Amino acid sequence: MSLRPSVAVPMATLTLPITTFIPEHYARVVGLDLAVIGATFMFVRLFDIAIDQVLGLMMDRTATRWGRFKPWLAGGTPLVMIGAGMLFFPKPGYSATYLAVALIITYIGYSLVILSQLGLAAGLSNEYEGRSRVFSWWQAGTTAGLVLAMTTASFAGGKGIDASFAVHSMGIIVIVLTPIGTALALRFIPDGTTRSTNQKMGTSINTVI
Repeated sequence: MSLRPSVAVPMATLTLPITTFIPEHYARVVGLDLAVIGATFMFVRLFDIAIDQVLGLMMDRTATRWGRFKPWLAGGTPLVMIGAGMLFFPKPGYSATYLAVALIITYIGYSLVILSQLGLAAGLSNEYEGRSRVFSWWQAGTTAGLVLAMTTASFAGGKGIDASFAVHSMGIIVIVLTPIGTALALRFIPDGTTRSTNQKMGTSINTVI
C-alpha cells in the first residue's frame, strides 16, 4: 500500500507552484507582464481541458503486454521532467511563447501521469472498501506533496533566501522524485489490463462456453 502514492507526491509538488509561485516568478525574473502571463495560462489550460479527453480515449483503447496504463505512465514521466526543467528554470528575457511551450509540455506530461496512475489505482480492487483504501493512500501522497512544496517555499522565505531559490528547489524536487515514483509504480503496482491477462480470460471463457 505504501508504494501506491509514490507518483502522487511529485505531481502535487508540481501543481502548487504552477498556480502560486510560477506566475510571480515569470513577472519578477523573466520580465513578462502579468496580463500576458494570465492570458498564457488561460489558453494553455483550455488546451489542456481538450487534450485530457483525447488522452483518456487513447488510454481506453490501449492494449499491450505491459497493460493499458503503464506505457502511458512511462511516457508521461520524461515530459513532466522536461516541462519542469523549462518551467522552473527560465532565463530573463524569455518570451510568452517559451512559457506557453513549457506549460503545454508540463500539462501533457502531468495528464498522462495522473490519468494512468488513477487507472492503475482503480484496477487494484473491485471492492468499495479496497478502492477506498487505495484512494486514501493516493490522497495521503497528494497531501505530502503539497506539504513538501509549502515547506520548501516557507524555508526559503524564512531564511531570507532569494525567492528564485524556492522555485528552483521545487523544480528539482519534481524532476528527481517523478522518475523515482514512476519506477516504483511500474515495478510494484500490477496492471490488470495486460494483453496476456485478457487473452487468458478470453481463453477461460471460451473453454467454459
